[in-house]
Amino acid sequence: MAFTKENAAELGALGGSKRGPSRMTKMLNMVRESQTEEDVQQVFDTLKDLAKGGDMDAIKTYFAYIIGKPTEKIELESSGAGIMLNIVRQDGNRQIEH
Repeated sequence: MAFTKENAAELGALGGSKRGPSRMTKMLNMVRESQTEEDVQQVFDTLKDLAKGGDMDAIKTYFAYIIGKPTEKIELESSGAGIMLNIVRQDGNRQIEH
C-alpha cells in the first residue's frame, strides 16, 4: 500500500502503529470532529472578551493568534576573551535588547 496523508495513521505514522492509530490519535480525532465552526467562533469570541476585559493570559493568547508570537534570536559575539550573548527580541516593528 502506498503511503498517503489519508492512510498515514493506518500505516504507522502520526503516533499510530501498523495495528492502527494510537489511543491518543483516536481521541484527538474525536475531539476535532466534534467541533463545529460555531463552537470555535464562540470560544474565540470568549477569548476576545476576556482579553478586552484585561485578562493578561487571554491578551497574550489572543495576540499570539492574531499577530503571531514575537520572534527571538540569539547573537553570539566573541572578542577572543569570552563569549558575549546579545539576545534580541523582535516585538512587531521594534527590537528589544536584553
